[in-house]
Amino acid sequence: MLNTMKQIQETAIASSMKLESSKNPETHVWRMRMAVLWSLAMQFILLFVFILFTNLDIFHPFTWIGSCFRTFISLSVWFKLLTLVIVIYIQGEVCKKDYVTGPIYHSTRFQKICKVFSVRNLLLLFLHMVIGATIFWIYITISGKSYEFLTKQCYDNTANINSETCLVEKKFFLMLGGIWLGVYYFANDYMFGSRALTFPLIQQYKFYRMKAALKQNIQQSVKESILPTVTFLILYYLYGGYVRNKFIELTLYRLDSEPIDSITGLMNINLVLSLWLFSSIFIVALQMMELLFNVYLTEHCSFPITVAMSSSQNCMNLIDALKKSNIPIVHHLGYLDLFILSAKCQQRREEIFTLSHPGGHPHSWDGIFRECTNLVKQFTSDLNQTLTDATSTEKEVAKPLTEEVINFHFHSHNMRKLASPMGSNDIVNVKPKEYQSGVEIAFLYVQNWLITKLQQLYKKPYIAYFLVESPTSRINYLLCQCQPVIWAVESLAFLAAASLTEDRYGIVQQDLPEIITSIITLKQVLDKLFKQNLIVKKSFPNDPLDVQMKYLLRSSVKRSLYRISVNFGPYIRDLKLPVDVEVQMNHFIAFKEV
Repeated sequence: MLNTMKQIQETAIASSMKLESSKNPETHVWRMRMAVLWSLAMQFILLFVFILFTNLDIFHPFTWIGSCFRTFISLSVWFKLLTLVIVIYIQGEVCKKDYVTGPIYHSTRFQKICKVFSVRNLLLLFLHMVIGATIFWIYITISGKSYEFLTKQCYDNTANINSETCLVEKKFFLMLGGIWLGVYYFANDYMFGSRALTFPLIQQYKFYRMKAALKQNIQQSVKESILPTVTFLILYYLYGGYVRNKFIELTLYRLDSEPIDSITGLMNINLVLSLWLFSSIFIVALQMMELLFNVYLTEHCSFPITVAMSSSQNCMNLIDALKKSNIPIVHHLGYLDLFILSAKCQQRREEIFTLSHPGGHPHSWDGIFRECTNLVKQFTSDLNQTLTDATSTEKEVAKPLTEEVINFHFHSHNMRKLASPMGSNDIVNVKPKEYQSGVEIAFLYVQNWLITKLQQLYKKPYIAYFLVESPTSRINYLLCQCQPVIWAVESLAFLAAASLTEDRYGIVQQDLPEIITSIITLKQVLDKLFKQNLIVKKSFPNDPLDVQMKYLLRSSVKRSLYRISVNFGPYIRDLKLPVDVEVQMNHFIAFKEV
């Protein structure tokens, strides 16, 4: 019975692989387009649900549903929705670049600030502001409040309509709230947030992932909208009157009611609740777009192990996907597919353990092994070099302080410093003064003065905070990019363990020492990272991405080494490993590593 169920599961996986393998290398572009289209569809669903709740009439259900449909299909509503659809579609097309290209490393905080104010980010800021104002405008109009319109005809003291136009400040207040929320969300998401894709631990259908995340997103949006709402109330109390008066001067409107930029005016419960509700809808709409991007782009895509020559131009195999480091989404999907097949799919593993015909060469295994080990070795080398540079930077910072103390000791006692600051082998090539012109002397003086001033400027804490590279910035960047490394390490361990019973030709055994050595070397560098305490936080769900990935990587490395040691424990001495690597493996065989 168990064997039958296993065969059925493997057959289903193989059939899904065939369906996915027919896709061309531009599959990720199609997925992003679908994410944008579904995010547009979610705007219609949100609006219809809002219309249902605002026109709720449980005693007359047919009249209620009929009026909701008439409101939803009215020409004015669709005209407003068309504006929102165009803006959101443009934003989705612009945001696609965040998921296609990898994040760029910015060594200093000044570079990060310059990146925030790039042309593309300024365009995104403008789109966020337009989306916020448009969403508030649509929902205010449909809600049927007394402040539905931005202007109205003015009344004089005798309650007669005159020819002047007055500004409805409540509508103006809410429209400004939408613009402010767009600015707030952009700053929170692009300046202080992370836009990295989150791959699920368990692969599910898109519908179930959306269903599970929808309730959580709504609850989170209701909570997150409180802070920008309160912040906007404070800002409007301080500066709202100035903005309103400038707007009235430009439009030649006038105000025929009491201004609301006061404590009593902002105590209007109906107005504050409307601002909070529309802010929640705005956050839900944008978070649903990000969720759809994440769901579509992180869906498992099966790549064929080998591709026939006739279809090689229209189909990408697994090894080609592993090489696409310049396209991060394809690179991640390739390593995700390798991780899943190495852990669950015996039929696809057998394709890796086969030999080519004719020739009898393990091309599939060699390609996968080479890409995985190169990725692990490159990451290990970069992380080790970064840790070394961070340590040397800390020593260089402490060195000038010691020299200043020594110089102060000599000068305080009016003593000459007889020791030469240069070594005995140093040669000083000084041009005789009689051959130096006045221009050259002035130039050297100005040059030395500028260098001295720049050095003094860089030593100031508030300047160094923005212009000097932090020792941990490069480490944080590398840790945020280590998800493929985790999958590569796990895949090598799974394939090595499975090769004991599935590798009929012994093609994995010759590369097993290099696999163990590369993983052990990575573990040693990670131990060095934890000992230096450059990132001292513990791993919690709300911690930054780099902190979480650091602990995930360490757990993955130890889990992989335990998997190899359990299967190859009796044969470790026969693998001819380096002495230090064999000692480390003996700790895992004895279950001494925690």
